Amino acid sequence: MELSISTAEDQLALESFHRWLRDDVDIARAAAISRVSTPDDGHMGAVEVICMTLSTSTGLANLAIAYANWRKARKDPPTLTFTVTGPLTEELRKTLEILNHPEEETDLR
Repeated sequence: MELSISTAEDQLALESFHRWLRDDVDIARAAAISRVSTPDDGHMGAVEVICMTLSTSTGLANLAIAYANWRKARKDPPTLTFTVTGPLTEELRKTLEILNHPEEETDLR
């Protein structure tokens, strides 16, 4: 599964989350992680995006846990946008909904 993580508002937060993911043993074991620049349609320059390749749905669950922990470690955490390329199962769709709306504090179970 190909996943991208972006933010429209805070590139430093995206860099911080990228470091957080690289340091997470469960994520490092389950995913290939990289940061790439993409053209920004609305502005001059490029936008950084975290790209991940996950081989299992457990990897996505580990990502959700890492994101929740990263947000808890910040005073005023920004919301990041998670996008999956390709077809979604119902389980993946629900997990993406949780990732993209963390302020609702939905239970991951």
